[in-house]
Amino acid sequence: MVRMMEPDSQGIPVEVYCFTATTPWTQYERIQDDVFDHLLSILPEMGLRLYQVPSGTDFSGIGGRLRGEMPTL
Repeated sequence: MVRMMEPDSQGIPVEVYCFTATTPWTQYERIQDDVFDHLLSILPEMGLRLYQVPSGTDFSGIGGRLRGEMPTL
């Protein structure tokens, strides 16, 4: 099941709902991987591209690395 959300300045958010009849976790993850691999591979065929807004934590500590400093643990 796919649901298009309200369009915003970055595009049209999409929710994808998938259901399986299997309960073993490794099988579920394999199926989930297959679904996302397929969705990502067909985006260009439909003239679409994936976009994700960075959360901010993606860039934490980047200033020090740009100056050549070692990260603190």
